[in-house]
Amino acid sequence: MKLSLRTKLTLGYTLSMATLLFAFVAADVVALQDAPEAWRHALTEHGLLALAVTVGIALVSYYVVGRAFRPVQDIVHLARTISAEDLSRRIEVHHSGSDELGELVATLNDMIGRLDVSFSQVARFSADAAHELKTPLAVLHGQIELALRQPRDAAAYEATLAGLLTEVGGLNKIVDNLLFLARSNEPSVIAAFAPVALDQIALQAFEAAQTLAEKHGVRLDLGTVAEVTVEGDETLLQRMVANVLDNAIEHCAPDKTVRLSLAVEEGATVLSVDDEGEGIATEHLERVFERLYRVDASRSKKTGGAGLGLAIVKRIATLHGCAVRLESIPGSGTRVAFVWK
Repeated sequence: MKLSLRTKLTLGYTLSMATLLFAFVAADVVALQDAPEAWRHALTEHGLLALAVTVGIALVSYYVVGRAFRPVQDIVHLARTISAEDLSRRIEVHHSGSDELGELVATLNDMIGRLDVSFSQVARFSADAAHELKTPLAVLHGQIELALRQPRDAAAYEATLAGLLTEVGGLNKIVDNLLFLARSNEPSVIAAFAPVALDQIALQAFEAAQTLAEKHGVRLDLGTVAEVTVEGDETLLQRMVANVLDNAIEHCAPDKTVRLSLAVEEGATVLSVDDEGEGIATEHLERVFERLYRVDASRSKKTGGAGLGLAIVKRIATLHGCAVRLESIPGSGTRVAFVWK
């Protein structure tokens, strides 16, 4: 038979007290062993008294333990009403918040709050990802359906295929980014870290971004580049710097400047990308690194963005233990800095 914790504690306390009581009774009886009549009287009287006291202790203990465990029962009851579909509820127990139960309730509520945020992010991410994939798929379907309605010449089919290829490339990029974000939590990613030359990574990203800068008519400037070595994955760091440079170029007006710098400031390594672009409004600053979040959806569509580039940047930076600092003035430009201490 499975006993409750309340019953176990009551039995344990009662048995301990009963052992002490009967030990005293035994001591009294042994002291009177030379007087048989007194011995039998003491055994009967003291034994019955000890038994009565033991029963009383058991009843009082069961009641007191039950009172003490009532908040725990309230916690269990309320916790059972909280589900993945509704994580907005919190456990409320009427007792002092400074004791162990208060600490337990606060810890559970904090955990539920974190789960609520995580579930909300997953739900929003799933909905946004489905939306991002649905749009190019609808375009593909429409273009193919249009091409099959009536015979066309080779040039028309070639133009249709070129459009389809562009859409497929966009889909591949979205899927690739989603897979990276899903796999970036694997321990093997961090286990492969080794010393890498951050200055060489910055220079390679700068050279790779020249083509995109020329396409947008943006000046790409190289500031101070100090020789710095950090622990990390070379491919991931290249992707991080390239994503920030590409984002800065795509949101910068023609004839404006994007500058890449790498310096050591007060013992910290700082890799920064400054642009003279449109800037970011204050209400968007806290969210630009979220997955699939876009400050201007229409502009992002035109540039082919899906709102995953900066989320990948944030994830790579977190993996490498560097802080990301974002400063922006609407209409004047934006500065993204990665800081290794």
